Amino acid sequence: MASLNDLVAAVATTLENNITGLAAYQYILPSSATYPCVMVQPGPGDYTPAFGAGDDKWILSVFVLTSAGGEQGAAQMELNSLITGWGPSSIRQVLYDHEDLGLTDGTDVMATGVSNYGGKYTIGDVEAAGALIKVLIHTDPQQFVVP
Repeated sequence: MASLNDLVAAVATTLENNITGLAAYQYILPSSATYPCVMVQPGPGDYTPAFGAGDDKWILSVFVLTSAGGEQGAAQMELNSLITGWGPSSIRQVLYDHEDLGLTDGTDVMATGVSNYGGKYTIGDVEAAGALIKVLIHTDPQQFVVP
């Protein structure tokens, strides 16, 4: 079974390993973050899809940030390439192509949508453009449990 920590780490690792130049962080963005980057945090979990006995559902928040560096238009274009549905820098496509996140326990992942797009965010001293991608993960909590 993949723990919640395993799932967060697997999403971050999958994105970082498959999108050139993307840095991935778990839980918190460091003050010296490298851009473009994602920060992966757990969201709501649901144990009821299989009456609590065979399918945990987690929704992770993937915050996507690109450095504005004084040029908001360039940051928006880079952000768009990361949140678009398909392409070499598409977070959605990477998760689609690696739906098991490299885990062997029946885990299944998919990006479900984008929100909180636009504007300028200031992270430390860096101005960034950003958006939020929601990621749905199903995993079997009893996959490798031996009675």
